[in-house]
Amino acid sequence: MPILPPDCSLATIDQRCDIWDAICGSNQPLEALWPVWFEGDETQLRYMELLGKIPSIARFQIVVLQVSPSGHEDIIAMGNTIPFFWPEISNQGRKAFTETLETLPDGGFDTILSRGVLQAHARGEVSLESTLPITGDQELDIPTSQRTETPNTLSALAVAVRPDRRQLGLAVIIIETMKNLARRAELQLLVVPVRPTRKHEFPTVDIADYIKWTLPGTLPVFADLKEIPASQAYDPWLRKHLRLGGQFVKVASSSINVHGTAVQWKEWTGIDFNTFVKEDSSTATVQAQDTSKEMIFEITVERGLAPLRFNVREQVAWYIEPNVWICHSLDK
Repeated sequence: MPILPPDCSLATIDQRCDIWDAICGSNQPLEALWPVWFEGDETQLRYMELLGKIPSIARFQIVVLQVSPSGHEDIIAMGNTIPFFWPEISNQGRKAFTETLETLPDGGFDTILSRGVLQAHARGEVSLESTLPITGDQELDIPTSQRTETPNTLSALAVAVRPDRRQLGLAVIIIETMKNLARRAELQLLVVPVRPTRKHEFPTVDIADYIKWTLPGTLPVFADLKEIPASQAYDPWLRKHLRLGGQFVKVASSSINVHGTAVQWKEWTGIDFNTFVKEDSSTATVQAQDTSKEMIFEITVERGLAPLRFNVREQVAWYIEPNVWICHSLDK
């Protein structure tokens, strides 16, 4: 495993609660690593800032700091996670069965984030203004999100490294730190709703096909994902997880859900969807048309892993991003 340089330090937010507000600030450099339109993900807006404010969750938030020659601390990397109770593995120990792993929610990032915070709420660890589900998958997850048992699993949510520091191996250090934190807390597994880093280059390719690609990334070679050698997976972020011992579980078909008006999407992407539909209809595919002549178009946007859907009549668009569930054993 890479070693932190002497001018860098790693801490959890319960140890450095003084920097949480800076991490959540809009001017924080790592914020630029995510699409600006993630602002339209209501689940993230409601719950992400709470990760550093709930003590039982803050101890699983990771930050890497580097001290400049002038003595200033710069945030150069971070890792967000959420501990949660997973009833299906509660009696199975660390050697969970494949069919049990597949009970991870199709709602991926958004659902597991809401589950972890809502379970903390059910245990009396935090007060929430609203506990209403935001997505359909979260509605299905209500019985589990109301469980009060101690968490038994850790889910990674994000790993972000400042681009000019990526040569330091910080992503690997953060993932291994997540595993160690989970072990110390006697959790059973680390799971990750992975956002493949090169999928945005192929937004119209089904993610179920994309994850089967192998280097040099032409056609699927292996029918069974578990047969893909870690060194041959096409996507670099998936490849890194596999090299660190992760295994494919399934696609999280509705992992990140972004909803916004045409005006908001223009602010986020610079694209006027109405003009786009009129002038470039050859790349906006009509997907549905009801009896009232409602038109829904698919439009690809920069950094999107899949096309979004624009409802011309309602002047709203929604983006539903698929991710990939990866599971890491905590056995050494």
